[in-house]
Amino acid sequence: GARRAPLLGAAVLQLYSSIPAAAAASTTQRARGELWRLSVTQALAAEGALAARAGLRWELSFNPQGARLAISGQAGRLPRLLSSAVAALIDHDPRNATEAAWAATRRAALAGVPTASSGVPPAEAAATAAALRAATAAEVAEEATRFLASIETAQLLLAGPVGAKQAAALLDEVSARVGALLPPAEVSAGAQRSTARAQLQQGLREWEPLLYRPRWQPQPLAQNPCADPALGATLDQCSLIANA
Repeated sequence: GARRAPLLGAAVLQLYSSIPAAAAASTTQRARGELWRLSVTQALAAEGALAARAGLRWELSFNPQGARLAISGQAGRLPRLLSSAVAALIDHDPRNATEAAWAATRRAALAGVPTASSGVPPAEAAATAAALRAATAAEVAEEATRFLASIETAQLLLAGPVGAKQAAALLDEVSARVGALLPPAEVSAGAQRSTARAQLQQGLREWEPLLYRPRWQPQPLAQNPCADPALGATLDQCSLIANA
């Protein structure tokens, strides 16, 4: 018979900081922040590709509240990618990237500069591109340090078939990595296993502004329907159906 589709889960780690939302942030600061985000993405490229083939996808993005790490996919394999992604988020130093990896990071950043068709003034787009070309790995590392030092609190949301013990273990692990950046007792569980429906609904309402649509990584594997375990287990061409 056909294999049963793997149980799916999700993890969302929100790091709260005022820096990304600051209206006074310069073009140079925004460019360096984007290079840091993409450098972390590049650092996770190899493991992320393997994770995508195992039915996982992830994203690191800035938002008005700070930065968000989101992971979705097979619940049993999610904790390992979450651990690796959190470690890269905190420990990755762009100065240690290879020349090829740094070049790929800059290309990705330049490819993401808005064009005139998106409504961005040409002068603004040109200034952003110039800032991306001028930024050095050392300057990007300095901007990353500034952002991480600005984090005031963090929340972790776990969804799917995650038991109370496993959720507690994941929270402890994330707390150990992120906690060094925060004031004491500022890492909390965004939504825990609960039988109180009203409590769960209230928690999700508080998270709603942060649950915007992700742009999953790695590209293009994360967009391949065969990388989605719920779809892949039903498609012959994905070679995931037993005895197909």
